[in-house]
Amino acid sequence: MYRKFQNNSIWNEMDRLQRDMNLFMNAYMPSARASAHAFPAVNLWNSEDQAVVTVEIPGVKQDDLDIMLTGDTLTIKGSRNPDDIAENAVPHRQERGNGQFTRTLRLPFPVESEKVDAKLKSGVLQIHLPRASHDMPRKISVSSLN
Repeated sequence: MYRKFQNNSIWNEMDRLQRDMNLFMNAYMPSARASAHAFPAVNLWNSEDQAVVTVEIPGVKQDDLDIMLTGDTLTIKGSRNPDDIAENAVPHRQERGNGQFTRTLRLPFPVESEKVDAKLKSGVLQIHLPRASHDMPRKISVSSLN
């Protein structure tokens, strides 16, 4: 059971074990990969008058998206189909996930829901969310008491 290693051979064996475990995890445990990074990747920027959300969703079709706005919460749902590969193909590396996804973001302010605009171009979804007029910063003038 115990194996004696010469010089640096123990480190070589550890490297081999790590490579084998990575191959196993990538090929047979997609949920382990998914937990490392949220899919899809999302950026959220805001200015005084709007918020802009960009979402990386390569391979997702427009018809496979559902975008919902409830109060100050934006929910993006969709699905990505698996790659078309030969039935007997053996994966050597598999990082792109497929299936259903949901991302929910809390927006920095209330938005005008009827003015929200979403566009999908080259695998990037861009959503413009105009700030609600009742929530816009207002300049308040100061008058003299004299």
